[in-house]
This record gives sequence, structure tokens and C-alpha cells, in this order.
Amino acid sequence: MPRFSAGVTTGYRSIENEFLRLEVNGGGAVMMTDKSSGLAYENIDFFEDSGDVGDEYNYSYPEKDGWFSSSQFVPRVTVAVTGPLRASLKVEHRMVAPKEAAQDSKSRSTEIAEMLVETTFSLSPSARRVDIKTTVHNVCKDHRLRALFSTGIDTVESYADTPFAVVHRTHQTYDTTQFPFEHPALVAPMQRFVTIADACKGLTLIVKGLPEYELKLDKRGELALTLLRCVGKLSGRDLITRPGGAAGWWNETPDAQCLGTHTFEYSVVPHKTLDENVWASILEQVEEFTVPMMSVKR
Repeated sequence: MPRFSAGVTTGYRSIENEFLRLEVNGGGAVMMTDKSSGLAYENIDFFEDSGDVGDEYNYSYPEKDGWFSSSQFVPRVTVAVTGPLRASLKVEHRMVAPKEAAQDSKSRSTEIAEMLVETTFSLSPSARRVDIKTTVHNVCKDHRLRALFSTGIDTVESYADTPFAVVHRTHQTYDTTQFPFEHPALVAPMQRFVTIADACKGLTLIVKGLPEYELKLDKRGELALTLLRCVGKLSGRDLITRPGGAAGWWNETPDAQCLGTHTFEYSVVPHKTLDENVWASILEQVEEFTVPMMSVKR
């Protein structure tokens, strides 16, 4: 029987290969270390839930919002796959959040529900990225669920791909009193990836079908990836973020509450600050993740 040497190894709450190490601490924070450079990323892929009383056009927060983080709850961590061709850590969060918005949509309800969020982090031999699969069992309405990546990167700039180019953005806050019809969005679009970097290190987030991100300004270097926006109407009339009124006709959209089970796939690539060689490597990783090799029986 042939024997294969493992290109990946596992520990009690860790996995690693030649280039990367992933470890979950006692509080549930997932630290990623780039072994080739020694660069560390303090907490990748935890979750944030907040109210969303907007519509299918615009996100809008309630006047009295309530924010919940998976960091408030200690997860269950297991080693799901031990090799030799793949190593995986499974992190299970049971997040508590309001069940829906209050009847007047000005706050979140006092009734609480539990959402199960299961995340699997995987490494293959010689991989320079961590592949992530998150399954959300959504039982809540009128909310936004996002995956957060705390990178320690000191920047307000991002690079996101579009169908025809990679767009460089400088993120900023706005005086919303100067926008009487619609407030500028803090989120931004992407097609397959977003990259941030400073003079020391960088990170690229690659996604499959998740087109919205935010580079937070109040928490420098924290990326937010929108997983779910759960709303119940096509066009609202009294949105804080769209004071100009309706964007279209009124119609209830109960299926847009996204109740049920949803699975998302994305990947993170640590790297040094940006140069021509780093960009070439990033684009190669994007292609490998979003257009994987297909096996064909002949």
C-alpha cells in the first residue's frame, strides 16, 4: 500500500503547512501567521450582526440599533480533517441576536434567537491561502450578518476588481446632512477580490458570489464582508439612509428575509506590501480559487 508524507499538520486547535499556520485561541479568535515572512493577522473571520430595516435597494439601520459579535460567545473548535492532502479546522459559533425588528422599525425586538454559524478553515500542501466555508442557519429577520477580518493593516485604501479593471478606492466618512436624498454608502462593490496593504503587509480576500465589502474607518485595517442582508420590502418610505423617500413601488418581499441555511465560500491570502510580483501572485490565487481545476473522466 503506498504511503504519502503529509504536507499539512494538525495540532489541538491548529493547522499548518509549509507557508501558513492557523490557530484558534481560547476565546475563539483565529490567528493566521505567514511563516515565510513572520507576519501575523490577529483575528480573521469572526462575525458581526446588526439591524437592517432597509429595503432591497438600500441598507438602513434602525434608530436604536443593537450590535452582536461572535466574539461574545465561546465557540466549539474541532479538527475536522487531518490530512495528508488537506487539514481543516471547524469553528462553531452559536450567536444570540434579536429575532426581528420592532413593529415600528425604530429598534430591534427584545425577543432573542440563536443562530448557528459553522465555519471550516482548510489548508492544502504548499497552499499560500486559507480557504473558508461558512454555513449560516438563519432564524432572524431584519438584520445584516457580516464576516470580519481584523488584519492590523494601517490603511484607508483598498483595491477591488470589477468586470474591466481593479479599482483603487480611498474610504472616507461623510457629512450626511449634505445629502438630502440618499446618504453615500460606506460599503463598496467587488467582483472576485479586495486587497488592502500598508508599508509592512497586505491581505487579499477572495470571494465566490459575495459582492459587497467595507473597509472600516473606526477600526483601522478591519475588513467586513457582507454575507446576508435580510429585509422584508422592495422599497421603503422612511429609511434613515435614504431620506429622499421611496426608490420604487411598495411591495413586501418575505423571501428576502433569507431564512434558512446558506453556505458561503471565500479565501484569504496574506502577502507583503504591494508590488508587481505580489500582484501577479494575487491574481494567480484568485483564478485558482474562483475557477478551480475540473476533473473529467475520459
